[in-house]
Amino acid sequence: MLVIFFVVLISFFYLLFFMWVYFYYELSIMIFLKLVLLSVGLKVLVSFKCLLVFIFLYYYYYLLFLIWKLLYYLVWYFLMYYLLVCFCFYFCLLLVVCIYSDFMGSYCG
Repeated sequence: MLVIFFVVLISFFYLLFFMWVYFYYELSIMIFLKLVLLSVGLKVLVSFKCLLVFIFLYYYYYLLFLIWKLLYYLVWYFLMYYLLVCFCFYFCLLLVVCIYSDFMGSYCG
C-alpha cells in the first residue's frame, strides 16, 4: 500500500510540474508574440517591407508555438503512459506479494 501511495504522489507532482511548465511557457510565448505583433504592426503603415516582416514573424512564432504544443503533448502522453504502466506493475507486484504472504501463513497489510 505504501508503494501505491508513493506512485500516486509522484504522479501528482509530475502533473503539477508539467501543468506549471505548460502554463508558464504558453503565457510567455503569447505575451512575446503579442508584443512583437504590436511593435511591428505599428510600422506596417510605413512600408510594404514591414508588412512582409510582420507576416513572416507572425507565422514564424505561431509555428514555433504549435511545435512547442506538439512536443508538450507528446512528452505529456508518454509520461502518463509510463506512470500508468508503473502503477499497474507496482499494483500487480503488491498483489502477488500479498497473495504469496497469505499462502505462507503471514498477513499482508
